[in-house]
Amino acid sequence: MSTSEITKHTHPLPQNGTAEVADEDQVLLESDDGRYVTETQYWEDVYQSTELTYEWNNGRLEQKPMSDYAQFLLYSWFFDLLKDFLHVNPIARMTGLEIGFRMQLARKTVVRIPDLGIVLNSNIVPLLDKDRSYQGIFDICIESLSDSKQKYIDR
Repeated sequence: MSTSEITKHTHPLPQNGTAEVADEDQVLLESDDGRYVTETQYWEDVYQSTELTYEWNNGRLEQKPMSDYAQFLLYSWFFDLLKDFLHVNPIARMTGLEIGFRMQLARKTVVRIPDLGIVLNSNIVPLLDKDRSYQGIFDICIESLSDSKQKYIDR
């Protein structure tokens, strides 16, 4: 198979959050954005078992928006910087890969899934090797914010 055959696309690649795909080729995932669920339902039914990623905001599901390549490059640079720093100064553990945590705010409770989380070794709740969610509060949370829709900016 030639390189041109491998890289040939039948549909244009998405740009700026849009793609032109024939109706018969579209696979739509039903979004539960805005649906109300209990925190127990969130942890049991939504957190690990959907194709879309949701955070929980005081009972309401919020779909995590998609990032863009520029955000990935910034994330990658920052990740490498932190990884190298923590290699030389092992004062914390770093996580990503959609590990969520619960946070009690002044007027509500939320579950957030940071793009990058830092837990200092001095944190009273350690980040353990087999954790699929973090039971404490991250010391540092890094989020890539999407500007593809006004509702994501307002979020």
